[in-house]
Amino acid sequence: NGGSGIKLAAYSSGLHWHNDEEPMIPYISHDNIISDNVCSYNQQAPTVNSGIYLQAPLKNIIVEGNQCNHQARGIRSVFTNPDYTINNVTIKNNICEDVEAYGISIIANSHAIIEGNTTDHTISVTGQSGSLRNFDSVLKNNICEHLLTNHCERLTVQGNTTQTIQPINGADVDYIGNTINAQDSTIDLGRVRRFDRNIVTFTGEGRLETETIHMIRSICGNIINSEYSTTGRYVITTSFNAGPPVLKVCDNIFNCNSRVIRGYVGKVMISNNIFNFDESEEYYGTAIDCFGDGWVISGNVGSVPYSIMLREGTENNIVTGNNGSVIGESGSLDNNIISANM
Repeated sequence: NGGSGIKLAAYSSGLHWHNDEEPMIPYISHDNIISDNVCSYNQQAPTVNSGIYLQAPLKNIIVEGNQCNHQARGIRSVFTNPDYTINNVTIKNNICEDVEAYGISIIANSHAIIEGNTTDHTISVTGQSGSLRNFDSVLKNNICEHLLTNHCERLTVQGNTTQTIQPINGADVDYIGNTINAQDSTIDLGRVRRFDRNIVTFTGEGRLETETIHMIRSICGNIINSEYSTTGRYVITTSFNAGPPVLKVCDNIFNCNSRVIRGYVGKVMISNNIFNFDESEEYYGTAIDCFGDGWVISGNVGSVPYSIMLREGTENNIVTGNNGSVIGESGSLDNNIISANM
């Protein structure tokens, strides 16, 4: 097993077929269950082997209820040939503690379900490459130190508890209902579709931004805590033209002492957010800084006085029903609709 506790692999040579079988070429290992095993104290780093080692091609595989502790990696899948595939693999309710590299590292082509696992290290879910992506997979209700996703499309990341997350490459990724306890770096939402109902605590200079390809459509219902305090830093920064449909930033609670939202895109709705600034901090004030056109800014509430800034040249924005003051730069108030703000 190359130092792994359990190895599940498919090979295409040296196979015996019974007379009543139709040969499967290439052979794909399928319909296997690995459950309730103790696969601990196997190979240590820098080896790439693990407690449970899955080697493509595979399909319809369940890995459930195993303990894979005290080694380089807990559970991982690998490709020895890019033409092979891994589909419909479920990694559920496993424990991977005291690992040196990844707790769970799954490369797949589609329908990988990673649910209810616990590790004190990283859970990674990826595709093989940008051209060989992982489609329609789910990361749900896991507990880990770090959550990494790459080359995934239509991925759902829901209900996980982690210290940090790192979405890298992909498309239409949804982060819903996660708890992120100590995010010390920027979360790039450029390839994320929804970022809703998460609890995020930023440490250091961590923030949300969309400085790359702009796919984000919803940042709603989150509780965002940020300890960073400066006049030049924003918790959310959006760039590039959102286009239809509207980018919604709604129903969030921001507990922070820096500028909150800065945007350059059109068609943005910023509504019913709560800005909890701490008056004891050195800086608070500008909650929304608008460089775009066609925004709707309504119903936002601040715990202390705050401002909404409309930058020079902006037009066709609607700003109404907020309890903050509206400041226009170089006559921009004349080109926007402003009413019933305090």
